[in-house]
Formats: sequence, C-alpha cells, structure tokens
Amino acid sequence: MKKLLSILLCSFMVLSMSACSNGGNGGQSTTSGPVQISLTLWDEVQAPVIQKNIDKFNELHDGEIVATIEQVPWSNY
Repeated sequence: MKKLLSILLCSFMVLSMSACSNGGNGGQSTTSGPVQISLTLWDEVQAPVIQKNIDKFNELHDGEIVATIEQVPWSNY
C-alpha cells in the first residue's frame, strides 16, 4: 500500500512540475489565473488521504495551481 501511495504521489508531483513549466517563453506566463490540474483515482478508500495532501499542495501554491481529485471507478480507469 505504501508503494502504491508513493507511486501516486510521485506521479502527481511530476504532473505538477510539468503544469508549472512555461514552455520556454522566458518566464512570461501565457495563462490568466491558476493552473488547474486533476489527479485521477480509482480507489475511493484512498481519496481522503490523498485529499489531505492535495489540500496542503493547494495551500502551498495558492493562486498559482489548483489541484483536484477525480474519482473514476476501476472499470472505467
């Protein structure tokens, strides 16, 4: 279980970093407002723990990035 959580969190961090990249435009932002990212989960049991991490992430990146959870059943994942 810890390994799966570690993999999910690492994936989330990689996606977060790619969302923060500016595409080589000299540091100038081309978007208005915060970047929206979503973490997709199939295991609803993990959602409360992951939500705590997302809440902390959103606090640390207030106004820059907004992360959310998308709950998808395993059969549709």
